[in-house]
Amino acid sequence: MSTERQREIIHDIANNFSVVDLNLNVIFRSISQHHPHLTQELERLKKAIENSNSAIQSLRELRSSLKDNSQS
Repeated sequence: MSTERQREIIHDIANNFSVVDLNLNVIFRSISQHHPHLTQELERLKKAIENSNSAIQSLRELRSSLKDNSQS
């Protein structure tokens, strides 16, 4: 598989994670406003958001690394 194709796949995965992250944040805000007593669920959502952000960042770094390696 070419480096360019790998970068495209990583980009697509990062985009999917971004959609997941957006939806997690919408749900988190809604539950925070309307059901603040659901502290355990809010904590789980916070962890999911943090993990999603971490995965997005890792994918971006991987894509950038592939780009840098292909240009050398």
